[in-house]
Amino acid sequence: EHEGIIRLLESCQMDDVLLVGEEFMPWKHLFKVFLDKEALEEAFMKAKPEGKTILLKGSNSVGLGKIAEML
Repeated sequence: EHEGIIRLLESCQMDDVLLVGEEFMPWKHLFKVFLDKEALEEAFMKAKPEGKTILLKGSNSVGLGKIAEML
């Protein structure tokens, strides 16, 4: 399942893709992987993305809703 997501994302030609979860680490790809929501949150706080469209997709257990609220 996670490899399929990676391959789909590779075909989409997006500027930046950030993945959350160690499940994405075994697969060969060029995307940035964060171990958990807190690590992604810290990266967003440092980078403060502006002028970008951000799609957050994940299970509720990951807690990406908190990231959406922060943005």
